[in-house]
Amino acid sequence: MIDRLHVVSLKFFLAYVSLLLFVPLSRSHFASQIPFHEQSSPSYYKSLSNPSLYKFFGVTLLRIGGHCDVLQPLDVVQHHRLLVHEDDVQITERPRVAEREAVESVDSEDDKVIEVVGRSADRVRATAHELCSGNIKLDFHETPAYKKPDNDEGDVIIPIVSSGPPSNRIDVVFMGDGYTKQEEERFISDIKRLVEDMFAGETFRSVLPFFNLWAVYRPSKESGIGVGGIPKGTSFGLYRDGTELRGIYCSKPRQAREACRGVGPQACDYPTIIGNDDFYGGLGGEFVISTRSFTSGTVVLRHEMGHNFVRVGEEYDGGYVYEGVNSARSLAALGWGHWLSDGNDSWKEQHSQIRIQDYSWYNLAKGPYRLSFTTNGKFPRWWLKFSASGMDGDDLEVLLDGKRMPWKSCGILDRWLVIYPELVTQISHLCGFAFLEFSFYDVSNFYNLNSSYAFPAGTHTFEFRLSKTAFSKKTRPAPIHQLCSVTMLEYGSESEFVWDDLHISAYQTWSISNKKTYRPSNEGCLMRNMSSPRFCSVCKEGMWMQFLRRVDIIDGLDVGTECTARKEALTTMELQLLPFAQFRKTPLENGQERYHISWFHEGIVVPTLKDTTNWTLPNATGHWKVRVQLETSEVRHDPNELLVAERDFHVQNC
Repeated sequence: MIDRLHVVSLKFFLAYVSLLLFVPLSRSHFASQIPFHEQSSPSYYKSLSNPSLYKFFGVTLLRIGGHCDVLQPLDVVQHHRLLVHEDDVQITERPRVAEREAVESVDSEDDKVIEVVGRSADRVRATAHELCSGNIKLDFHETPAYKKPDNDEGDVIIPIVSSGPPSNRIDVVFMGDGYTKQEEERFISDIKRLVEDMFAGETFRSVLPFFNLWAVYRPSKESGIGVGGIPKGTSFGLYRDGTELRGIYCSKPRQAREACRGVGPQACDYPTIIGNDDFYGGLGGEFVISTRSFTSGTVVLRHEMGHNFVRVGEEYDGGYVYEGVNSARSLAALGWGHWLSDGNDSWKEQHSQIRIQDYSWYNLAKGPYRLSFTTNGKFPRWWLKFSASGMDGDDLEVLLDGKRMPWKSCGILDRWLVIYPELVTQISHLCGFAFLEFSFYDVSNFYNLNSSYAFPAGTHTFEFRLSKTAFSKKTRPAPIHQLCSVTMLEYGSESEFVWDDLHISAYQTWSISNKKTYRPSNEGCLMRNMSSPRFCSVCKEGMWMQFLRRVDIIDGLDVGTECTARKEALTTMELQLLPFAQFRKTPLENGQERYHISWFHEGIVVPTLKDTTNWTLPNATGHWKVRVQLETSEVRHDPNELLVAERDFHVQNC
């Protein structure tokens, strides 16, 4: 197994890691070495007399109805930097299955995956019993038996990015489903492509040093994933509930948990399953699920990971959950004042109105699909967004008030997003789920009017239908001709509604029940516009804060003392930091980052050691402290000082 793992890794991962990863700080062998879990007390441990013996405890529960299953029994877990006092407990909840689009939920609202972390095992145990009303099926200390996978060769564990110990990293595990023994190379290629898209690309590149990324290859008996609610003979039993390109569900969650835990202790923070399927689909919740699709795989994956990596709700219209750092129920409740583009003037509500919000899921082979709306004619701009699947060439026609709109389809079978109006010169290679350049469509030409860009007051109708050529084509093995979703909004003028996607203000969002909340930006954040590769500044800051609760910017501290022939102490110090700022191998474009490092001897700062990570000094006995602060342009508000870390240590004489 080890030899095979090395062979697989060397095929491309060594070159890939050298491209993605940063140069790790060298680690010398000193007379005394302080590993991460035994390091001297940082600032938030000052009250502890013996921090080297200190542990964090945690349990992960699955609450379904009135009882709980224990997914991960009570054990020592990764540290949590917000736990200051002995009785402190942190509770994190997420839905077991999170269907993001309007569809009847497969779970009740109470079906949750709950993680309880604390400094006291007894306190964690008591909290878990309270959350589950005492109904816990599995004893805390009973670890579920690991069963070998149902194949001859077992799991192949592939380290993609290894940036540090799992005890001080965010570990993401990519597991493939529906890849047979003959498709191992396809699985490796798919994971490499998806990881490059997200972590070498814009989405997660700035926070890459937080991560360890793993791939787990477990051969399946059958290729692909199930449809119509029937799983295939695959490792984790992924399936679509019907034939629509939307939710993909896991029928073998226990096997997926086992495979993820098999990577190693504390190395399964975010289990992710990639289905061997060429079309759109996925899910959030306990597992992030997506497909290998070249047009939509990354699109779904980064959006669902965003829900896990940041405490955020939806930003697009027509959803259910609007909460977290990117949502506010009123202007007074906006939590991103430190990011507002225009200071206090930017608190004003950006003026828009939703006119159509429809999850159609309609097979256009049954006939045209029409949506009508009424407008007061006072909005000078409008925008239509819709998604469809199974459209080959010019299969789909769109009409407004009986007149065909000047638009052509992308000509791909996967589910894709259309943003209309759009520039005539759209980017063809990004046609599926493209982030298109934008210009407002002049409806005056469409209505033979002379001046106004606004819809005339009254009722108007969009019609979606198949073209004559679509009906003349032979049946082909592809998704049905389906209209998936339609949204249309009207906007005020630029002075009433700032279109710039980098502008931070108070933009309206409308839920499936037409309730209004506010989001930070217009269409630039991938939590609203899944075709975008970037987070808004508010969501990105939230991601930093969430990661820094479990990860310390100080990775290690090595101190060694050598006694000279004259019995003088010669002390050598090496500080290991997460490779941000000046320690990145490849600096970020337009990224402003800087580590500020201060050394204190007997409470007095040593100016000559400023911003150094390695030093050797004679006669350095006594009490020392190092203070590290990471400055990044992606964080403006750090109320818990998570970007600061300290270590205290003592150097003895010979």
